Amino acid sequence: MKDKVLLTDFVTEQIFSIVRWIFLIVSVIVFYYPPIATIVNFNLHTFNYLLIFGFTYMTIAQVALWLASGNNTIFNLLMKTGILFDYIALIWLLILTGGVTSPLFPIAYLLVIHSTIYWGILGTAISCSLMAVTYSVLFWISLPLPNLSIVIFLLNLVFLLVIGFFGALIVNRERHHHKLQYVYKDLVVRDYLTGLYN
Repeated sequence: MKDKVLLTDFVTEQIFSIVRWIFLIVSVIVFYYPPIATIVNFNLHTFNYLLIFGFTYMTIAQVALWLASGNNTIFNLLMKTGILFDYIALIWLLILTGGVTSPLFPIAYLLVIHSTIYWGILGTAISCSLMAVTYSVLFWISLPLPNLSIVIFLLNLVFLLVIGFFGALIVNRERHHHKLQYVYKDLVVRDYLTGLYN
């Protein structure tokens, strides 16, 4: 029963690919469906380019994901470019949807979790730092801002760092338990006197 819950990197990447497609569909609805588009009033200036960029990347990535089931080189490249694509698309969406006060900022949490799953504490440090610096640049470009926007900026930054920290702890702990499980399984099948496998 336990092994059925354990997800491989390949299955995890498939899940993130599905999530990207869902975000693409929701973005089209939010930006182009008139009842919603008039309420949110997002900037459509370069959204078409982002849409083409996203659809092209995601189609290529989906095909590569189907082909990469047995090829680690393609899969590793796909994982790295997936996180880079997510970062570029997120920053682009933040700029189009209000910058610092964008309601789409929580997508940054998924970016941090995605990089944490594959690269552990290093991935968390890199993704949190890069996202915090970029978000801070968006903040400084948008100045002067109302006090509420400053509070939103600070809260988003703190939550990003907290989620990154706890995500790194969880992934690090899970990997430690996985290593211990491997050691215990090895001890069970090895003769403790000779060190030979049974």
